[in-house]
Amino acid sequence: MNCSSIPETLFESEMFGYERGAFTGASNSGKKGLIEAADGGTLFLDEIGEVPIASQPKLLQFIEDGKVQRLGSTKIKRIKVNVMTATNRDLEQMILEGKFRSDLFYRINVIGLTIPALRERRELIPGLIETFMERLIKRRGKPFSLSPACSKRLLEYDYPGNIRELQNILEQLAVECDDVARPEHLPFKKYPDSNLLGGSEFLDIDYKAKPLKESVRGFETLVIEDAILRLGSKRKAASALGVDIATIVRKTKR
Repeated sequence: MNCSSIPETLFESEMFGYERGAFTGASNSGKKGLIEAADGGTLFLDEIGEVPIASQPKLLQFIEDGKVQRLGSTKIKRIKVNVMTATNRDLEQMILEGKFRSDLFYRINVIGLTIPALRERRELIPGLIETFMERLIKRRGKPFSLSPACSKRLLEYDYPGNIRELQNILEQLAVECDDVARPEHLPFKKYPDSNLLGGSEFLDIDYKAKPLKESVRGFETLVIEDAILRLGSKRKAASALGVDIATIVRKTKR
């Protein structure tokens, strides 16, 4: 399961399940949690760094004793699962910031595997582009290609968001372009050095034509859209930018 895809208010009910009438809007028949559904198998918690801090003690308790208690229930059930976790966040830094529990970190950090960033394994980029392009063409049902110049930019880009960012970029190109994607269609065309403020082109603003408030609003929108693209979700963008998800949703709709 992808922990970042579950709203914070629903995390415990989705993870541990709930009984009938446990909370307003609960199903009349109750619901089995994702942990129970994995009984006898392997529970893969992707993006473990996105687990709400308030829910981490209960998750830690389950990992330690293998017992689950649904919301609204007094019954405790023993579950046998192998737990695997993954994240692209620096959990040790999150511990220092008070966003991740140290006891949970040391409990899940038994055997760690570090996957190099995509920019450190550039030989994989051509194959990934080819694979994603084949899927997109099949989904579109019509031809779609990258110009040589566009392909060159994609091969040179650093991808701070790793494979997910590459996939998102290609999907965006497939939606916005007719037949051939060119460099001017790339979402990072204004950031040639993979640095949000690194290019003077980014600050090419006609100050006489736009008042300060409008310019700031436009800049803010670009920052938010870039964060969503690179990080893969509005929730992650909100966390990285230090605002709540409602703010991100509101500002991307204006």
